[in-house]
Amino acid sequence: MRMLKINLERSILYKLTGSLFFKSVKSIDLLECLKIDTQDNFKLIIVKIVVKDGTDLKQLKLPENAAILDILNSDNGTYTCLMKVHFNKVFIPVLKKFFKDNIIWKSPTYMNENAISLTCIGDEKSLNKIIQDIGDFETFKNAKLSYFHSCIEQKGIQQILTSRQLEVMRCAKDWGYYNSPRKITSKELAEKMGCSKSTLLEHLKNAENKIVNYII
Repeated sequence: MRMLKINLERSILYKLTGSLFFKSVKSIDLLECLKIDTQDNFKLIIVKIVVKDGTDLKQLKLPENAAILDILNSDNGTYTCLMKVHFNKVFIPVLKKFFKDNIIWKSPTYMNENAISLTCIGDEKSLNKIIQDIGDFETFKNAKLSYFHSCIEQKGIQQILTSRQLEVMRCAKDWGYYNSPRKITSKELAEKMGCSKSTLLEHLKNAENKIVNYII
């Protein structure tokens, strides 16, 4: 089995959520998809929503096509929720083409104010077809694709990191900290993460050490 990771840019994110949503939200993890209905075009999902400091869940500017049905857990600005989301009309043709029996869309799906990260698993032929299909849609023309030969290795690396280290590494990657040249400084990234620069660098250093020791 192979794994394909798809990173989508901010313009697609705004089509899904609107521009106001991430003014109050740090990130969203889609933990589990309970139901996908391609006839009535909706899905039932369990998500982890991390709000920005001083924000209450009731203050969120949810997209018109989304509703929180129940709050399953809440802990210091992190909420686990059951949600119902009707598919945006722009993406219905995409969904009907991508959701096939021989492709597994893996949770979590990760979103922050800068990008969306999706992952799917399948055989080489099926994933190559997904790559071809993505190229057929104008909406996804700037998608960044990463192709892994082993889904087990990627999962193993994520499991050695703490949840905070994984969150910091994801945000650092999504906001361009590891780009050359960098798109964001460590100070700016720390401000977005709501921590000091020294704390951020400590999280990054510890995570990087774990990853290097894991793969070498």
